[in-house]
Amino acid sequence: MDAKTQKDHKKKAEAFRKTKIIGDFPESDFNREFGTVEKCIAVLEKIRWNGKPYSPFTKSYNVKRITTKPEKIRHEYQRYQWLDRTCNRHFSVLTGTPFANSKVPLTKWFKMLWYICVTSNSISSYMYAALLDVSQTTA
Repeated sequence: MDAKTQKDHKKKAEAFRKTKIIGDFPESDFNREFGTVEKCIAVLEKIRWNGKPYSPFTKSYNVKRITTKPEKIRHEYQRYQWLDRTCNRHFSVLTGTPFANSKVPLTKWFKMLWYICVTSNSISSYMYAALLDVSQTTA
């Protein structure tokens, strides 16, 4: 994609952000509800486990949360690790989902899903790329 087309998509994305998509759940509410990784993880844990975490490997409830010292945390998602005591394997709420091992931040995944849900018309991948500030192939 040439620079002119990319610039045009960025302009359209800015105009799209300024318009009200649907009055029921505006973007400001989205940012308040899902603006951080912690909030996104909490929502996924509620949807997937409903307060009773279990291992995706053995389907066992014999699990415990792993607490890591803050200075040893190299990646943000290491705060949300669990240990399956049955097979001694680590997992998180993202294990076995499309979000696992993704280089795209979880907040951008949630934003993409939100755009898909609240827009009445389809949006091109170029527009998603401009809205989320990712490459077109990622979008």
